[in-house]
Amino acid sequence: MKKLGNPALLLRLPENVGAKLAKDAKKSKTTAQAVVLGILADHYGIEVTVPRRGKPKGVESDLEFFSN
Repeated sequence: MKKLGNPALLLRLPENVGAKLAKDAKKSKTTAQAVVLGILADHYGIEVTVPRRGKPKGVESDLEFFSN
């Protein structure tokens, strides 16, 4: 069977870890998922662009953003 797309991963973190991730995410205006992605990318030496919250400046709608 051929796998399509990226596998989903559900992480249940201890409350104190989740709270620190949420604090970092709020400070950097991103999501906790993006913080975890950045940490893992640094650890494994993988280059990724960590997603930011919201739409890029100058984009009117989600459709315009995703159609490019």
